[in-house]
Amino acid sequence: MNKKELWIATSNEGKIKEFQSLLPDYEIKSVKDLLDYVEPEEDGETLLENAKIKAETLSKYIDGWAIGDDTGYFFDALDGFPGVYSRRWAYPVTDFKEICKMILDKTKNLDDKNMNMQTAIVITNYNKGESYEALGITKGVMGDELKFANHTFGYDYIFKPEQYNVYCAELTEEEKVNCSARAYALNEIKAIIEKEIK
Repeated sequence: MNKKELWIATSNEGKIKEFQSLLPDYEIKSVKDLLDYVEPEEDGETLLENAKIKAETLSKYIDGWAIGDDTGYFFDALDGFPGVYSRRWAYPVTDFKEICKMILDKTKNLDDKNMNMQTAIVITNYNKGESYEALGITKGVMGDELKFANHTFGYDYIFKPEQYNVYCAELTEEEKVNCSARAYALNEIKAIIEKEIK
């Protein structure tokens, strides 16, 4: 039996694998499957705005339902920085191992290690004028070094989700995915996905 196609507005392999793991009943299609697709600039002031920009742009392109998401990491010791700018603040540095090192340097003399991961998800059918949104939050703490594994990306190198209190790199892929803010946000809109993606 052929799986129903679900379009995700990302070219990030880590995200694509996470969506595949969280939604195994669907064939996950991404912008990597569209040779001439140009990803929009993520210039929103909130995670939700960025997720909406990505979802609407892809939805218009494919003339159907599309999911956009945006994730930010908020460090209490830095008053929530970098938040929505988690990918952009260190530009031209784009390697997340280096970005995580920079965060460790910024916080090395600060006592508060609390942080959280937030993911906003928007599923929309632009031409039908229909849109739904959700926000997932995973609380945790920042480690004091980098930890590596094949399934780590983004700020996973320094993040310890509170459910486990070990680095994401020390979790199995299933454990990591199931405690992610993306999983929590997706759970909120799974009923919409099941209703609309046919």
